[in-house]
Order: sequence, then C-alpha cells, then structure tokens
Amino acid sequence: MADPFSVLSVASVVIQIAAGAVLAPVSLIYLYGPAGVVLYLFGSRSTWRIQAEILGTLDDNDALDYRKAVQEECTMLSVASAIVAQIAITGLSLDKLSQAHWTARAFLLVSLISSLVAVYYATTQHRILGRLLKGSQIRSWIRGKMLSVNPQTQLTAVFVRSDSMLGDPADYEDDSYEDPGRAHSALMRRCFTPSVAAVITISAPQLLLSTSLFTLIIGFGLYFAFIWTRKLDTDAQGSDSRTNFIIYVVSTVVCLSAFSISRLIQNNDNSPESFILDAYVEEYKSKHPEVWRQWSKYDANTLPRGPGEIEEPVPEQTV
Repeated sequence: MADPFSVLSVASVVIQIAAGAVLAPVSLIYLYGPAGVVLYLFGSRSTWRIQAEILGTLDDNDALDYRKAVQEECTMLSVASAIVAQIAITGLSLDKLSQAHWTARAFLLVSLISSLVAVYYATTQHRILGRLLKGSQIRSWIRGKMLSVNPQTQLTAVFVRSDSMLGDPADYEDDSYEDPGRAHSALMRRCFTPSVAAVITISAPQLLLSTSLFTLIIGFGLYFAFIWTRKLDTDAQGSDSRTNFIIYVVSTVVCLSAFSISRLIQNNDNSPESFILDAYVEEYKSKHPEVWRQWSKYDANTLPRGPGEIEEPVPEQTV
C-alpha cells in the first residue's frame, strides 16, 4: 500500500504545477493586455524573470553580465542548431523514406527549417547585444526602447514624461502624480517591466531549437512506424521492424520524461509576475525615497524613507 504522505506530496506538486499553468496567462494578460497571450505562448518565463531582475536591481554590472551570458548562450545554440540541421539533412536521405507516409518527410523538413532559422536568430541576437555597451542601454533594450543620446552633450532625451522613452526611475523629470497608486503603476510599467519583444527575442532561438529537435524525433518515429506497418524493410526478419519502433518510442518517452518532470519540479515558483514586479518597485522606493518623491506628490509622512533618514513631523499650519 502506498504511503499516504507520499501520495499527498505528489498531489501537492501536481496541483501547484496546474495552478501555475492556469494563473500564468492571467497574470501576463493583466500586465501586458492581449500581448500577454503571445508572451505566454512564445516567451520563456525564466527569461522574463531574469530580465525583471536586471531591471529590478538597476545594477550596470548585472546588466553587462547578463549580456555576456546571453551572447554565450547564442553561441551554444548556434552550434546545437547546426548539428540538428545536419541530422535533419541526413534524415531526408533515409532509405525508403519516399515510400513511407509524407508526414515523415514533412516533419524532417520542419526540423531542418527551424534549426536553420534558430542559427540565424542566435547570430543576429549576438550581434544586437554586442552593440549595447552600457548597462543603461541594456536595460532600455529590455524595456523595449533605446535611450536617445546626444553625442555632443551626452544628455538623454528621456528627461520627458513620455511612454515612448523608458529609462531608469531617476531619469524622469519632476512631473509627479497626485495619486500614489498611479505613481506606483507608472513606475512599474515604465522602469521595471520587461517588454514582450525583448523576452520573445531572447527566447526565440531556444524555442526554435526545441521545435527542431521535437519535430526531428517525431519524423524519425513516423519513419520507423511506416517501415513496420507497410513492411518496407524486406531484409528484416520477423518482427524486427516492430521491435525497433517499440524501442525507439520507449527510449524517447523515458528520456523526455526524465528531463521534463525534473524541470517542472524545479520551476515550482508560481508567483504571479505582477507580484514580482511589485516587490522590486517597493524595494526601490524604500532605498531611493528622494526619487520616489519625484514620482508621487502624496503626503510626505506616507513616503518610504531611507535607512539614514530621520522622519521629522510636518509642522501644523495655523490659520
């Protein structure tokens, strides 16, 4: 008889994974509107969280380290995609592939195209990030808009309150909001929220490589299946073709399950994206109260203060 505690723990993990899968698109739609659906389908949550952390810390060294890590990842993905493309090309020359069902060749073609496009995107992404020389430029790229810099004065055009200019919180001029809630939302939206384009751009090469690998596996599976069902391998004895197909399916399922289950258990943080961004904004407000005062005109007694500030009472005004 199974241990009830083990069953409960497994059930708890399954419920957490299911809840995260349901709440993830809702949180993204809350932040991005309809574009959140596109981000949920084609973006990577881990990529989003890393970019949110880069914007949350506002540290130039972290931004430069992130650029270096992404460029190294692009190099790795380019090599892996080229290998998969070579395997797909070899698969298109398999013996008796033309006598199998057309879907086997179609999946191999999809694998080839996806891997080639993955190589192109990875190299293009490596080049784009290589042009971002400063941490502020990297953060602006993550937010979705580059800073416009005057080369003569080295002054940025971000010192205007405009949604088209997305810089660091201290880059905005003193044009405050009366409502602290609106100020909080504007600060989060303009300074701490990664753009949909940045997340998908970084996620695209890995997504294409995964598509290429899975379609390659499906293509080979269909090939072995029709070799067995249509008895195309006349040199095979007895049930050799069926045995080969069964071994292929079992080994594929075991390998993919081992990786997928461990990944799901490891990524069990189901915190909504809006909560993560709120935490970064609150931390910034507590560490930089002088910048927060530029965003909100609310009562000074309610503003967050730094650890070295002494909160003085506001003198009463007599009529």
